[in-house]
Amino acid sequence: MRSDKYQIVLILLGVVATLMFAAFFYRELFPEYRIYQDKYVELEEFRSTYSGEPPPAFSPGVKQIVFEREDKGPPQIDRCISCHVAATLFSDKDRL
Repeated sequence: MRSDKYQIVLILLGVVATLMFAAFFYRELFPEYRIYQDKYVELEEFRSTYSGEPPPAFSPGVKQIVFEREDKGPPQIDRCISCHVAATLFSDKDRL
């Protein structure tokens, strides 16, 4: 009777581990930032049909800004621009 409980617990733990691995694998294949980047490319292509300007060059993937610290500590890394792609483009245009 005791070994049956251990087998059931081990089977349940195996199922939980498999589900966690599947969730991790899914999130790696379809990361959330890609939704926003794909939408940005789609909107830029739509905008270019009306403006006549070609859409800006864009390469998908994780984008990051590295801020070096004055005290020589570990750098701070900002990956917000992976999802907020247009924010950097508009801020660059405002500076011109």
